[in-house]
Amino acid sequence: MSSILLYAIDPFVPVKMKREDTKPAWSNGALKYLKRVKQSALRQFSKHRTRAKYLKTNAEYKQLNNRLYSAYQDRLQSRLKVNPKRFSSYVKNQRKESGLPSTLTNGLMEADTTTDIADLFSSQFCNVFVNEHIDPQDVAASTRNVPRLLASELDFVITDDRVIAATKNMKTSTGCGPDERCWKQSYVFPVYKKGHKRSVSNYRGIAALCATSKLFELIVLQALMQSCSQYISLEQHGFMPKRSTNLTCFTSFMIHQIENGLQVDAIYTYLSAAFDKMNHRIAVAKFDKLGMSNQMVIWIRSYLTGRSMSVKIGDHVSSPFPVWSGVPQGSHLGSFLFLLYMNDVNFTMKCLKLSYADDLSSTT
Repeated sequence: MSSILLYAIDPFVPVKMKREDTKPAWSNGALKYLKRVKQSALRQFSKHRTRAKYLKTNAEYKQLNNRLYSAYQDRLQSRLKVNPKRFSSYVKNQRKESGLPSTLTNGLMEADTTTDIADLFSSQFCNVFVNEHIDPQDVAASTRNVPRLLASELDFVITDDRVIAATKNMKTSTGCGPDERCWKQSYVFPVYKKGHKRSVSNYRGIAALCATSKLFELIVLQALMQSCSQYISLEQHGFMPKRSTNLTCFTSFMIHQIENGLQVDAIYTYLSAAFDKMNHRIAVAKFDKLGMSNQMVIWIRSYLTGRSMSVKIGDHVSSPFPVWSGVPQGSHLGSFLFLLYMNDVNFTMKCLKLSYADDLSSTT
């Protein structure tokens, strides 16, 4: 399948070079014109040492740039409710620090070359996954609270319309994965979180998967969303469309109880690296109990298992390491499978609670 698709790319897929947009988001025609005038004045200054024109146009450029930038910030803030993603993207971009330190350590060893740094990250990320044996009795017990839906609802057939719809939903802004390799391999890039930048433990991995496998995932995800979304608890807000993360109901309940003279205890639960440590045997057993067709269960088992990752820094790619647990990072389907995996927690707790993926807030 992969070889057929790769063979068809050259003769049938048009190639378009994308130019990097270097102008600021708040730029307009007047600012671009002043920039050209300023550059021309700078060239004249270099030749004839005449400063007056350059100083004048440079001051005009700075004044207009500052005014446009202030107006741009005001627009972003005023549109926070309408377009929160754009505001969040702006904040992240302002905080972003590019590049890795020249030397990194895991507490025992230090690395100062691209090859050694990639291997150090490879060792760090590999240790996150868990290869544990679970008794069949424990696997069966983990499915006790999973409701059973109709098997016919959880089966589907891939059609041309599904492929076209998934293609339209593919993002073109994400980085390239190992597209000429097997579908179960992925690149992982280290991204700084917090703490000392020289420690590899303070980085998390962002994965890039093969584009064709992500297209297939979207097709499967659309079918699962249509048949399983009603099973996801309404108290689960993570990765669910048209559900806000509004805490109003949670805080209103606590305030009301306190005003009535009652004690309210709030419990906040966070599972460390939960997406990376999801047990595959338990997950497959839950999906089978849920009522997915045998064909779908076999496909998901294959989708989750037998995967590998390689750390990529610049042009260097580390040796691959096995992924024993969890859902594929950077995937379309992984987040929804994780919600199905964790969902029965919401049915066993008989109290007011609010979930966001692996985070759970509850009251007693």
